[in-house]
Amino acid sequence: MTFTKEQKIYCGLNAVIIVAMCASAITASKIIRVGEFVFPCSNIIFSLLSFPVTDIISEIWGSKDAKRTVWISFSAQAFFVLLVQGSVFLPGALTWGNQEAYQLVLGSGPRIVVASMVAFFTAQFWDVVVYEKLKSLTKGRFIVLRNNVSTFSSQLLNSSLFITIAFYGEQPVAPLIFGSILLKWVIAALDTPLVYLGVRLIDRALDGKTMAYRVA
Repeated sequence: MTFTKEQKIYCGLNAVIIVAMCASAITASKIIRVGEFVFPCSNIIFSLLSFPVTDIISEIWGSKDAKRTVWISFSAQAFFVLLVQGSVFLPGALTWGNQEAYQLVLGSGPRIVVASMVAFFTAQFWDVVVYEKLKSLTKGRFIVLRNNVSTFSSQLLNSSLFITIAFYGEQPVAPLIFGSILLKWVIAALDTPLVYLGVRLIDRALDGKTMAYRVA
């Protein structure tokens, strides 16, 4: 089977989000500190790779394909988590003494797994819907506006859902939510030029035969 250039680019973007989601599932349980702010390590990966790529897909192919990407990446993350958690519970050989460390690193609790999936699925669909609505209202103009508004609002939703579900009652959630949102908004502001550049390059590579800057 021969893939077209458009199919190769779309599959490549989907692969980026799938990798980001799988990595986020592993790194979600680690809390890191930068200055006075604390947040789950997965926020860096998630913010850099998921929302920007979804926005690019929304701009180039439209909301239908962007929603398909959300379903694909969500399913891939669920399958990945199932495989990893299954490996944690398999009995280790008597000669292998790393079970405790392996379980500590990879054995994310049920709350974190559920929190990650609920937050990702909800926020990503919100991002696609808001992006589509703003594109329609602005008649395909102001990509910077729809990228930032959709990303900022969806990241607020993602951080609030994930941290509340994963850490409520175990850690103070307010500082985690604040630190996560601040980090994600900074990254969102910085990656806006990359989203614009990505859209321009892909649109040019496909000879302008995309939905970029146009309303369906």
